[in-house]
Amino acid sequence: MAHFNQGVFMRHSSLFAGRLLSAVLLAIGLVLSAPRLRAQTVYSYTGSSQSYTVPSGVSLVRVKIWGAGGGAASNISGIYGSGGGAGFVQADVPVTPGETLNIIVGRGGAGWNSTEGYAGSAYPNGGAATNFGGGGGGRSEVSKSGLLLVAAGGGGGGYQFNGTAGPGGTGGPAIGGTGGSSPNNAGGSGGTQGSGGVGGYGTASTGGSGGYKQGGNANGANIPGGAAGDGYYGGGGGGGGQTGVGDSGGGGGGGSNYLTGTGLANLQNLAGSGTSPGNAGDSDRGTSGASAMGNYGPGQGATTSGYRGGNGKVVITSVQVAPQITSSLSASAAQGQGLSYQITASGNPTSYGASNLPAGLTLNPATGIISGTIPTNGGVQGSNGTVYSTITATNPAGTDSRTLAWSITAAQIVTAGAVSPSIISLGSAVTLTRDGSANFGIAWASGTIWKPDGSSEWLGNLALGSQGYTPAAGTGSYSYQFRIVDGYSNYKDQWIGFTVTGLSAPPGFQSTGTQSYSVALGWGAVAGATGYNLYRNGVKLNSSPISGTAFTDATAQPGTNYTYAVTAIATNGSESPAATINVTTAASFEVFTPLP
Repeated sequence: MAHFNQGVFMRHSSLFAGRLLSAVLLAIGLVLSAPRLRAQTVYSYTGSSQSYTVPSGVSLVRVKIWGAGGGAASNISGIYGSGGGAGFVQADVPVTPGETLNIIVGRGGAGWNSTEGYAGSAYPNGGAATNFGGGGGGRSEVSKSGLLLVAAGGGGGGYQFNGTAGPGGTGGPAIGGTGGSSPNNAGGSGGTQGSGGVGGYGTASTGGSGGYKQGGNANGANIPGGAAGDGYYGGGGGGGGQTGVGDSGGGGGGGSNYLTGTGLANLQNLAGSGTSPGNAGDSDRGTSGASAMGNYGPGQGATTSGYRGGNGKVVITSVQVAPQITSSLSASAAQGQGLSYQITASGNPTSYGASNLPAGLTLNPATGIISGTIPTNGGVQGSNGTVYSTITATNPAGTDSRTLAWSITAAQIVTAGAVSPSIISLGSAVTLTRDGSANFGIAWASGTIWKPDGSSEWLGNLALGSQGYTPAAGTGSYSYQFRIVDGYSNYKDQWIGFTVTGLSAPPGFQSTGTQSYSVALGWGAVAGATGYNLYRNGVKLNSSPISGTAFTDATAQPGTNYTYAVTAIATNGSESPAATINVTTAASFEVFTPLP
């Protein structure tokens, strides 16, 4: 087994003066984007199974396979049967490092000669010829789980006794070539994708049929036909004649090629032509590889009487393809925190690129690592957003470019302010809670009360904790704006609503004593009230606010029904709803003093 290294070279030729720069750049771009062939391994015939282990960093190999050529029959005089050319298959095969490909390289079909004797079966399963007929060429094969590539062998030529003998059929592609017929004896048919070839009819013997990976044998001891080539399905052997009737043998049929596998590309499935194999002009085929009997190149059918056909050949070349980025195309980043993102890609990139990175991040172009710390956003909390970067991976075969989306999280601040209770009466107090956290430390906190009329009251810069707040005037919806500022001047506000209602009606309003000319009244205190007003039948009795929770109406008249109402007075002078009662004074009576 020989090993060769092959590179792709650009041929530099002189540029004509009129050539446009854009055309030059386009040509360079096409070269850079094309797959690059790299290390090459060549497998020749050894008589046993061989193997190829995928090297590190290789994800694609190009496999070229030539089957073995058919052997040439012997002759007495006239035209003997030459061997048929082998089939050829090619495929770019996805692989993984460390994976093993199994390899069989077929041997050329034999012909009778003094050095090797009769034409026995050629490795691995070329058809065997009897007496002086040409043997069928062996198949060449590359396989692994889910992959089978077979290049068929060519058929052997028929023995020439009198007249013209039939040449061997060529190998592949879907159906192998039919062996040539002599005047009296038919050549064997080629193998197909589902069955072996049928042996050719002969006046003395019918050739053996081919089978799965088996070429049909040639029968007949007197005037034998050619044996069939091996393949996915082998061809049928040629028909044999008999002496004394002017006979020569028919040629053996060629085997069929086969290709199957996942993700195969750049496929070629070619038949031989005459004694030449498929893809005969490929430089990877070369000219060496024949047996000691002749110097036929790989896959070539023998054209010299009694000579062996060219052995098969397998060439495996690692293929460098343009990278494909495989790392995630989304990443998260928090302000003020260090990060590291690795660009990963297939195809062994030689360099990496990145543009429009978030501030604070840089790329190591040799390793593909993006790292750094995104700075804080300098006073505008809540600037969560997305930054789109372009990342690239490059090797000599090309460049892959993708968009990477960064989800930027602003410096984290958590506010936990609260107001309790959520509804109060004017003059009552609420408790304002100041609490929270920040991942860069809390520098200070502040609070502001926004009132129903749009005005505000700043409570100052405060430490965390709680405080009481009593609205002095104004009912309706209030807002508590609680702010936390971190060590980098990022801030977050929390808005908490609460409602201030007017004063409630004084509770427990009642008469505590009734006389003919007076009524004593009392009620419960109202929180936030600055005083009370008392009304009798809608007319206010007090000239100034009543400071206490009792009042005596000394202007009542006997036996009269009155409606009394009391209201609480707020600091802004507004009154609460009234509490009312009905009272009837006692009837009047006079005390008469008898005369003396």
